[in-house]
Amino acid sequence: MSNQETMKLIQEALDAHEEAIQKSSTLPTDKLGARLQIGQREVVLRNLLYQMVAHPREHSSEIKKILAMTNGPRATEAQDIMAQARESMANFLANFTSLDDSDLDRQFEGDERTIRAILQHVKEGHRYVLNAVDKALES
Repeated sequence: MSNQETMKLIQEALDAHEEAIQKSSTLPTDKLGARLQIGQREVVLRNLLYQMVAHPREHSSEIKKILAMTNGPRATEAQDIMAQARESMANFLANFTSLDDSDLDRQFEGDERTIRAILQHVKEGHRYVLNAVDKALES
């Protein structure tokens, strides 16, 4: 498969993933317990949605195993860490899906930081990392 074919297949998988996320995000909580007949199996909708979390992880491990066994190309350690960073940031950003500007000023009882301050802190942390990477690349 050429790189162009690979990128097309990856994009198709991403598009299917995003389409499922967009539609699933509209589900009301009371529908998540619905039991559905999918082929030969009866599944609970909530469990099926959790498969969207587990399924890529499962097959990511499988792909890494295949590549290791066949001496195939693998991500560098830095690339692997950055892939985990993307996943972590996506989990962080999921907290903001239903917030508006006024919600950013909420704070936990007994804590002086607001959601806005935490978001600012994360932004500054990433800038700190960027500066450190720039310095490392200069030397």
